[in-house]
Amino acid sequence: MIEVILTEEAENDLVDIIEYIALDSPERAKAYTVELLTKAENTISLFPLSSPFHSKEFNIRRFSYQKYNIYYQYIESEQKVYLLHILNSALIKNELLRHS
Repeated sequence: MIEVILTEEAENDLVDIIEYIALDSPERAKAYTVELLTKAENTISLFPLSSPFHSKEFNIRRFSYQKYNIYYQYIESEQKVYLLHILNSALIKNELLRHS
């Protein structure tokens, strides 16, 4: 199994997600982020090459779970996956539309 490492940027994204969900339900906020991370880690650690490339040039892949995209790099020589960012897909689409 591949080691999965949460970067500081991804940790910050998780804090933002918890704060956002907590506006409606503080209990659900923590439970959902645990669910999100567990699903991502379980899948990515076993199948690090299964997610499509987001950027082949930078070796960044995108794992999707419900409304969230998890961007990560798999460093085969280290047998490690670095979770780079965890972003709500709706926010990404809105940002892309703003710049079109």
